[in-house]
Amino acid sequence: MAKFVPNPRVKSEIEKYLEKKLDLAAQQAVQVAQALVPKDTGNLERSLNWKKIFRLSRRIGTPVEYAPDVEFGLGQKPQPYLRPLINVKKYRELIVKVFRL
Repeated sequence: MAKFVPNPRVKSEIEKYLEKKLDLAAQQAVQVAQALVPKDTGNLERSLNWKKIFRLSRRIGTPVEYAPDVEFGLGQKPQPYLRPLINVKKYRELIVKVFRL
């Protein structure tokens, strides 16, 4: 049986496509988190962002020091806004939609 050798040009095009879709999915995840985050001064909401970590990896978060206190309830009642992204049906549907575009 012949060994499959991927075409480098095709592989590059697929990776570019996936990167573009991951960027879009990360942007939408930030929007969902912004809708979920509790609003007091609005600082935490405005600080939510995404960052490319590796070619096919994105991180969603915030540099705000008190963010873990809000998310996990350190010294207060937990008000998660990032962890629900894993379970939010709407967000999962957005991801599916993004990759179908």
